[in-house]
Amino acid sequence: MTAYPALPWIGVMAGGYCLGAVFGWDAHRRRSFLVRMGLALAAAFVVVRAVNVYGDPLRWSQQAAPGFTVLFFLNITKYPPSLDFLLMTLGPAMVVLAWLENFHFHFTNPLIVFGRVPFFYYGALLLLAHLIGIGMNFLRYGAKPFLLIAPPSMRGPSKLFPVGYGFPLWTVYAVWVVVLLLLYPACVWFAQFKQRRHDWWLTYL
Repeated sequence: MTAYPALPWIGVMAGGYCLGAVFGWDAHRRRSFLVRMGLALAAAFVVVRAVNVYGDPLRWSQQAAPGFTVLFFLNITKYPPSLDFLLMTLGPAMVVLAWLENFHFHFTNPLIVFGRVPFFYYGALLLLAHLIGIGMNFLRYGAKPFLLIAPPSMRGPSKLFPVGYGFPLWTVYAVWVVVLLLLYPACVWFAQFKQRRHDWWLTYL
């Protein structure tokens, strides 16, 4: 499974790097550009997805109810990221960037904290989430051979897992909230550490 192909993500990172020049513009011009570009990308998603020929390996089709048709239309591929996925996420993100400029956030606001240490947060999130997952599986299933391997949803060998393996969706959200609360103090500390130090390697975290 090629979950993280280099080409799309290099393009996204290069686009983000180039977007940095926009933040040197005056506020009105910058917000206007972000909104127009964001809406254009979102509209491009609707058009490309509606054509249903190119943009995502999963084709959509009409379902029994309109609501399910909309959900199927929006059901696109993230791993690896398709063109439709990038259009429907980067477009609204640019509009949100323009909207957030109307607010002034304190240094300790979670949006600022996690945004200043993105890779540190991502790495810590993966580690902590996996450790919690192993612990929850141990409490539920005991010492089983599958505790340290990827689940079937991530291409793990399904024959090693029991029928009905997993947890309900509310549990996933609860764990997500717990992980955020646990990582917030560490991210505050690391963000402050980055402010005090100017080592080159810190810019990547």
